[in-house]
Amino acid sequence: MSPVTSDDSDRARALQSGNRLWLVLLLAMALNLWAYIYAWQTLTARAPTQLGLAVPDFTLTDLAGQRFRLAAAQTPILLSFFSVANPASRAELSLLLQWSATRPEARVMLITSDDSRAVAAYVTEARVPFTVLLDQRHSIWEAYHLRGTPTTFLVDARRVLRAQRVGAFTDLAQLDQFYSQLAAGLTVLTTPTP
Repeated sequence: MSPVTSDDSDRARALQSGNRLWLVLLLAMALNLWAYIYAWQTLTARAPTQLGLAVPDFTLTDLAGQRFRLAAAQTPILLSFFSVANPASRAELSLLLQWSATRPEARVMLITSDDSRAVAAYVTEARVPFTVLLDQRHSIWEAYHLRGTPTTFLVDARRVLRAQRVGAFTDLAQLDQFYSQLAAGLTVLTTPTP
């Protein structure tokens, strides 16, 4: 047997170091693969707000303390998820006010997770005639898989989702086209143009 030289121990340390590097790289690749598979499963999972299907029922309290259940409404509703802190939501609300004056048959309901006092103050100042529902636990936001405000759903009398829009409406014609999906019985996903 030959004695162990410093060159041999240097080679052994280099080999160990190289093995650790490969192990770290292998773990990183495995984590990356797991993240990709998880993201793919999340994105391809059936969202509860698919066009042409019933949206999840809910019961929320409005600013006056009255309880509202979606299934009990039995009328078409334009549901607008909004936030008083979001300028796009406030701009869309202004547009909804103008639009609803020309569409008295349209039932508009707002849903927010904002502080009820801030919402009440804003609604009073802006003279908003719509029912404002409070979702302070974000349960409806989660059930509808919302990612931000404003987001608008057009639900028919049977709670079937007829149209959906992520982002603010920018003019009355867009709102008319969106609402016309109800009468046409169509299901259309509309998104704002960049």
